[in-house]
Amino acid sequence: MESGKSSLDDKTSRGRRNPFPLFLFFFGVQIVYLWEIFIRQEQTMEQSREESDRRIAQHEKEMSEWREKQKEADIHPNFVETVANDKVSQFRKYFPEYKNYKLYLGIAGFSFDDSVIEEAKNRGIGIIRQVGDAVEIDDKDLKAY
Repeated sequence: MESGKSSLDDKTSRGRRNPFPLFLFFFGVQIVYLWEIFIRQEQTMEQSREESDRRIAQHEKEMSEWREKQKEADIHPNFVETVANDKVSQFRKYFPEYKNYKLYLGIAGFSFDDSVIEEAKNRGIGIIRQVGDAVEIDDKDLKAY
């Protein structure tokens, strides 16, 4: 092999022309030029970017799935019935000192389905929800339990 030549092609995978030969022989010692090191680093960085993009896409997909599950896990109209019937009796059982008190119920959340709001109004349960930066309390039809 001649000085300044290599068996490798002088083009990189990106199609750039190497302005320097890959190897230089100086007093019989082979020296790698910085150009090849630069290209290897660039390829490694590109692989890292691709891996980061893949991870970000995976994270966004997982967050989207989580949000969908949260929508499904929001308060169901049956929960309103459970609060009105079962939870009140449990509260009076575990806290007998309050058994002669009137109880006013409320359900809090960031958002509610219309069926939940309607069920809560029918049962006399207050709705506490976030509207922008404020909290809205719907207590028009409260009923004492």
